[in-house]
Amino acid sequence: MTTQTGIQVSQELQELFSKANQKPAENSLRLIKATISEDVVAVFATYPAEGDWQNDFHLLSEAGNKEAAYLFYRIDQEEASEKSGWVLFTYIPDGAKVKDRMIYAATKATVIRQLGASNILQSIHSTSQEDLSLEGYQQYLAQSQAEAPLTEEESIRQQLKKTEEITAYGTTSRSSHVSNVNLTLDPETYSILDDYLAGNTNLVMLVIPSCLLILNHCRISTARLKRCMQSIAAALPKLPWIN
Repeated sequence: MTTQTGIQVSQELQELFSKANQKPAENSLRLIKATISEDVVAVFATYPAEGDWQNDFHLLSEAGNKEAAYLFYRIDQEEASEKSGWVLFTYIPDGAKVKDRMIYAATKATVIRQLGASNILQSIHSTSQEDLSLEGYQQYLAQSQAEAPLTEEESIRQQLKKTEEITAYGTTSRSSHVSNVNLTLDPETYSILDDYLAGNTNLVMLVIPSCLLILNHCRISTARLKRCMQSIAAALPKLPWIN
């Protein structure tokens, strides 16, 4: 079952992206920064090209701060055999709130679909300034080339599948799947998940659909953890997070 955030790409961003792809040779736009605001992925800022795409990489570092964002960086290839296009950096810094992490990860597939997967050369998950550097991008390319080669279409599909898996709720092999289900977490739950990421908790249990926290703010031994898991009703839909 894949959760859907219901967040859509703004008309402004779609038109800006479409125009940038129609006349790439005349386009001076190097970077588009988009953020989620009021349930819409909207243009936050644009950055014109200053030089070639390699020298302009410092713009990514300037655009990436403490807040999560989608960063679209235009790559211009001089060789006719190589395709020019955009690299999508889904920037979710380590200090980002759990709510932002979940929303940006779950919405990325929608962003790619609505802007056109054929326009995205790569989709990269980034968590630090190092990931937004030219050296970080070159390391990503080297690691990608070391893996089994995929076509551009296969690569985008693989990225979409990974995004959907992040937001999917897995059960046993005898499972049923329901689409377009929205799961809403209250502010207290996000606070508890932040505490979990900080290492202050090693077991968090969320109940679906009410998302009630069953176990929270506890550090327990492996043996006691097993007993706690057995104490939860087998028929109760649940989402365990364990460190």
